[in-house]
Amino acid sequence: MASKNTPTAIVSGAYWAANFFEKLASGLRSRGWEDERIHALVTQQGAEEMGRGVAAFVDAIAGPSVPTFDPATGTFRWEVDYDQSIAEKTAESERDSKSLAWVTDYASDAKFPDNRSGKRVVAGRIKYFNKSMGQDEIRQWAWDNNKILARPKELINFSRAFPRPALDNDMPLAAPGQFWTDADGDRRYLCLNHVDTGRGLSPEWLHPTEEWPGYWGFLVLDK
Repeated sequence: MASKNTPTAIVSGAYWAANFFEKLASGLRSRGWEDERIHALVTQQGAEEMGRGVAAFVDAIAGPSVPTFDPATGTFRWEVDYDQSIAEKTAESERDSKSLAWVTDYASDAKFPDNRSGKRVVAGRIKYFNKSMGQDEIRQWAWDNNKILARPKELINFSRAFPRPALDNDMPLAAPGQFWTDADGDRRYLCLNHVDTGRGLSPEWLHPTEEWPGYWGFLVLDK
């Protein structure tokens, strides 16, 4: 196998760079740029524009850096590692008490199985309905608005990505996309709560006929 310093690798790299800049110049000309302005990109005069272009190119290939929050739209972006077990996630978060100071025993893969895999950058929001809502109503809202109700793995990584004091005013915050049914038929969800001891991952139980109180927040994802 050729090393990165062999002539083959160097020629391939040079071809890639020439091809990239040819397409870049063609694209800029289609937007009305003249050759003089394009050539200025490789000088100090065009350093700022080139820097923005490189950053945009990296984001297009690798995705934008995370975590981020856009206050204009209320959109959070963070990475979720679906290969990690819930136990691994909570142990990692508990090492930073600002992420999770305590975790319920109900937080387990046995109670909240998830067969998704890989790492993914997700975008989502905290949704308040400001009125009592049944689970079926919340599920229907998500369907109608092209949203996904977050599940525990997204919620735990969300807490890790945005440690305290962020989110202090957004508690209690539920992951309404998955529940565990106990022996009495009650549904138990995982949620973030903030009490005197800090932020924690706790269970919230609802009978199937009960409604979520209007003060609850719900983590929802963009499709």
